[in-house]
Parts: sequence; C-alpha cells; structure tokens
Amino acid sequence: MQRLGPYELIETLGSGAMGTVWRARHAELGAVRALKVLALRTPSRRERFRRETEHLARIHHPNVVTIHDAGLEATRGWFAMDLIEGRSLREALEAGPLPTQQALEVADGIAAGLEALHAAGVAHRDLKLENWLFDSLDLCENQKFTVRPCCIVDV
Repeated sequence: MQRLGPYELIETLGSGAMGTVWRARHAELGAVRALKVLALRTPSRRERFRRETEHLARIHHPNVVTIHDAGLEATRGWFAMDLIEGRSLREALEAGPLPTQQALEVADGIAAGLEALHAAGVAHRDLKLENWLFDSLDLCENQKFTVRPCCIVDV
C-alpha cells in the first residue's frame, strides 16, 4: 500500500487542477481521513502551502473542513481533513432544484464558511459545486463538519 507521511493511501476520491484527494488511514491511529495531495515544485509554492495549512489548522468553524495534520515531502504537500461521506452540491442539484428554504440555508452556510476562511487570510481558490459537500443527512458539513451547509477548502 502506498504511503504518504503517516497515512496509507486507500483510494482516489477525486482529482483536479490543484491536486488529488485520497481516502487515507493513519497507520498508527487508524483514523480514516480525506488526504489532499498537491504538487509543490517551487520553494514559493511550498512556503505558501506551509503558511496556508498553518492558518487552516486554526480555523474551527462548522462550515469549514477541519485540518487534522499536514506535511511536506520532497515536491509534494498534503493535509488530512475530515472525510465527509455524502454527495456534492452538484450531485444534489442534478436530482432537481433544492426547496427554497434549503437553498437559502446552503447559501448561508457557504457564505459563512468563506467568511471564516477570509477572516483567517485564506482564499479558497477552487469554488465549484463539487467542493461543497453534504453529509448523509443531505445537510452540508464542512469537510468535514456539523449539520449545516459547508465548504471544502482547497489551497
């Protein structure tokens, strides 16, 4: 099994321009997390990653995914987040329009999550429907978090 830091990479959950997200298990603790892996080929990108993960780790908000761990290895950076099992906002909308009240709650949750990120000096940089996740109750949880609309961070 492939490993990155203390995490065993189980399966790819998705990938995009910014990197790849894996389902991963902490080898010693057994915690299963979402592990975002980014290519950081330049010193400036590695420094930006270090600064932003430091800021992200301090954010505790119901609409922002919690960062549990982070690391740099050679030309890759990674951070471990809560794993949200559920569907994205895109998947929810493909099933049909949201009821008005739920749509307002989702919009409010997204705005609250972005406000928390911006207050911490972090820009999301990848706002798209796939990056807004709902837990199994169909309520958005920040990557991990509470029964409200939430956002996934992507540095």
